[in-house]
Amino acid sequence: MQWFIEHSRRIAACFEPLLDHGRAAGIVHPVVDIDDLMLAISMGEGAVNTKDVAQRDNRHKRVWEMLHRALFTR
Repeated sequence: MQWFIEHSRRIAACFEPLLDHGRAAGIVHPVVDIDDLMLAISMGEGAVNTKDVAQRDNRHKRVWEMLHRALFTR
């Protein structure tokens, strides 16, 4: 479990500068923080995790659109 926590922290640290840049450029909503981004990635993965390929493709598109609206300004 400790390995997973440390791995998650490292991944978040990699995304943090990109998120800061996106907020500064007005591409990412100003209220979105690293916890929001990490949660969105986890939720997206969970939503598209299905063995039905046709359903997976449809879900992928829908989840991408929802998360894009939630996280990004354009």
